[in-house]
This record gives sequence, C-alpha cells and structure tokens, in this order.
Amino acid sequence: MSYLEHTVKSVPAGPRKILYLNWPLAILLASVASIGFLMLYSVAGGSLSTWAEPQMKRFAAGFAGMIVVALVPIWFWR
Repeated sequence: MSYLEHTVKSVPAGPRKILYLNWPLAILLASVASIGFLMLYSVAGGSLSTWAEPQMKRFAAGFAGMIVVALVPIWFWR
C-alpha cells in the first residue's frame, strides 16, 4: 500500500468528508470569480442578463462538479 492510499483511507467517508476539502482555496476561487462577475456586470451597463448571469450559472455548475469530483475516492479514478 502506498503512502497516498494509506493517507486517503484514514480520511472519513460520507458527509464528514466535505470537512476535509481545501476550503480556503475554494473561497479564493469564488472570490476571484466574483470579481469577474462584477466586471461583466459593469461592462454590460448594469445588466445581469447580458453576460454576468450566464457566467454565474456556468461557474455554479463547475463549482458543484468540482465538489462532487473531490468527494469521490481516489481509487475510483484508477
């Protein structure tokens, strides 16, 4: 058994696994995306529906997908 497998197996499974995600990195990612949303809102003249809203939907879908992939056990990807 490799060191990575040993380390991964010691992490709790199920709903408690979400506590072990790198939340500071996720918050940083959301903050940078928020700045981008504000820029799109500004460029569109104060309209969300032009560019900002579709981009927010894409970001939310990608962020949710990132969380799902992060919760899948590492040995699933072999």
